Amino acid sequence: MNLKAVICAGLLVIGVSSSAKAASPEAEVKALLEKVDALWYGSKSHAEVRMTVKTSRYTRQMELEYWIKGDRFTLIRINAPAKERGTATLKVGLDIFNYLPKIDRTVKISQALLSGAWMGSHFTNDDLTRSSRLSKDFAARLIKEEKAKEDTIWTIELTPNDKVALPYSQIVLVMNKTAVQPISQSFFDSGKTIIRTVTYHDLKDLGGAKVPSVVRVEPAGATGEMTELTYIKINREVDLPDEFFSLAKIKTL
Repeated sequence: MNLKAVICAGLLVIGVSSSAKAASPEAEVKALLEKVDALWYGSKSHAEVRMTVKTSRYTRQMELEYWIKGDRFTLIRINAPAKERGTATLKVGLDIFNYLPKIDRTVKISQALLSGAWMGSHFTNDDLTRSSRLSKDFAARLIKEEKAKEDTIWTIELTPNDKVALPYSQIVLVMNKTAVQPISQSFFDSGKTIIRTVTYHDLKDLGGAKVPSVVRVEPAGATGEMTELTYIKINREVDLPDEFFSLAKIKTL
């Protein structure tokens, strides 16, 4: 999620005439990753999401609202539980802020903390704000192709560019190329040791596109721990002026 890793939609159609050149594998991989980047949210959207966090010490749930516009603007607000209602995360360009309503304070999140846990979950700030994009911020290489009944399954190796400050050196993404749906992502550290896994479940039609409605993150070496995002509703026709994504706005939602 990275997770945003993970996250977008639409059917990839590569049409070529008998006289035209077929797309190169590199171009096909890039086109597929662009679809993945847009799967849940597209160019603009509003979503209702449930987050469930399980650790060795507790299980908790949060009800979230998401507003996204392109790759520049993201706003996430916690609606429940009541004690955390109004807590929000705002991304504008490269700047990310957390708003804490109990003390009416806004805290800026540095780029170095993009890999930090978001609100005690197993998702990172980068995952939830979609600060990095698979199609733009990673070098991609197709490393495996196999058939599963009528579908083609691709395994893609992703290496983050130097400009991306992330705590892993590689992602291995498994995709159903035919359906344009992610199956899993495995994240590795610099020693090629797996540090977490993201899996995608329960395909549903949300906002006019078929997407995995459940995204699960499981940290390596922590049996039974995980965080799930369950998408309840997505509206892709919402009107979102740039002014909506402001520090003033998050205090009044």
